[in-house]
Amino acid sequence: MFIRQISIQEASQLKDFPPENWYFNFEKFIETHYGQKYFYACVAVEDDRIIGSGNAVISGAVAWLSNIIVIPEYQRQGVGTAITRYLKDYLVKQNCRTLLLIATAEGRRVYKSVGFKPLCDYYYFRSGDQPREFTIADQIRKASPQDYPAILHLDELTTAEDRSCLLNRYVDTAWVFDREKEIRGYYIPEFGRGLIIALDPEAGISLLKFKHHLTDRKTAFPRQNEHALKFFNNYKFENYHNCTRMYWGEMLPWIPQNIYSYAHGCWG
Repeated sequence: MFIRQISIQEASQLKDFPPENWYFNFEKFIETHYGQKYFYACVAVEDDRIIGSGNAVISGAVAWLSNIIVIPEYQRQGVGTAITRYLKDYLVKQNCRTLLLIATAEGRRVYKSVGFKPLCDYYYFRSGDQPREFTIADQIRKASPQDYPAILHLDELTTAEDRSCLLNRYVDTAWVFDREKEIRGYYIPEFGRGLIIALDPEAGISLLKFKHHLTDRKTAFPRQNEHALKFFNNYKFENYHNCTRMYWGEMLPWIPQNIYSYAHGCWG
């Protein structure tokens, strides 16, 4: 077995790699981000067959690892560990000082063996196929280009990452919670599963209602956000999955309470 960078022509071979409960179009993800400076993807190959995958999204000194997947017949043979170690070594050479990932229960053991430490759990909820009759707050409006700097500032304040290279691709789809001409939160529906970051519960819950008044919406957030957890439990959304945020290297001064809906396991 050897591990190398993926070619764009191989993206279609990864279409069926993710488990069904990830609800994730891996092929489209690779095709969207391949060739960007912030993106690196690799595959594990055995006898000219792709048996595993992994990728990283780099934002300066911080990188997210994700989609470390091994096909069933090669699982529990060290392939996932080898891919993780390969990506870790690559990212350290790129001068990354903090590595992050979202781990399933099955993956935690693998990542611990490579030096990752658990930080907190993420809860996953979905709205199902029944519409919710939420009242939409008057403070929510479509973002204008004048709002983009405030959105980027709020994102960096919350995550301790400069994700502008990613957000700039999707920020024109954003909505904001505008209280007396101050942006208190934002929702970017096209960024992953719909990113929501807010400075206070009024803005955060209002944006969650705006997102989830439509059917078939999924949201994940860190356990420290007790207001989001109370919202989903009170309205009896389905808690269909839980994962763990893990890190290697320097711990970031992030604010998990501000995250009402993470974008995706690929970049938090």
